[in-house]
Amino acid sequence: MLPRYGKAHNRCPGAKARSASGNYGGMMVPRVFAVDMHEVDSGKFQDSRNSGFSSYVFVTVLLVSISALSIGWSLGIAGASKLAICLFQDEDPSSASGDFAKHIMFSDNSWSVAIGMLSVGGLIGAMSSGAIADRIGRRNSLVINNGFFLAGSVWMATATTAVHFTLGRLVMGIGCGVASNVANTYVAEISPIGWRGFYGSFFQLAIMLGVLGTQFAAMLVDHMQWRVVVAVPGI
Repeated sequence: MLPRYGKAHNRCPGAKARSASGNYGGMMVPRVFAVDMHEVDSGKFQDSRNSGFSSYVFVTVLLVSISALSIGWSLGIAGASKLAICLFQDEDPSSASGDFAKHIMFSDNSWSVAIGMLSVGGLIGAMSSGAIADRIGRRNSLVINNGFFLAGSVWMATATTAVHFTLGRLVMGIGCGVASNVANTYVAEISPIGWRGFYGSFFQLAIMLGVLGTQFAAMLVDHMQWRVVVAVPGI
């Protein structure tokens, strides 16, 4: 709310007139918000503890939870689609050649690294996201974070080598780490106190739905189709 500067007796108790230097009672503060007492008494302001269901908050939480779907999908799809993606060293290498081959050549160790790289990226994203979200805001952080989901998905979907695919998992992991921290914080901050537990459960539910979706997708994946499936979080 924009500050209103009327007579001092019309303001909330404790509010003082702003001087030209921005000095309030000898203490320098960047901004002060004062409201007329009649606006408080009129019922214009509502205690969030008494707030009921809000369709606006509900839709907002659903949109934020899309990032959790991407996290669940990223967690489940690589393992579920392993046989479609990988060509191990003891198999015929002909299907792992070409610009967009049917498979990517992996060893057991390199595949394990590729899977674990999502967690490494998640650690990086989670540790750096707090300071970033405080600086540019929760919503802006989530919007920018979609770039990591998009870049990681494209990188994996166009991978031709194990290193290429692994780097895509790393970038995707950064997006997952940022989303897991910032999305939960954002939901907690916009949710009324009485509905905070209800809305807070959406994130975990969306992750589980994402993992479940990968199991159904894996049944349909073969050869070139796995590239479409790993690109889903970028959509």
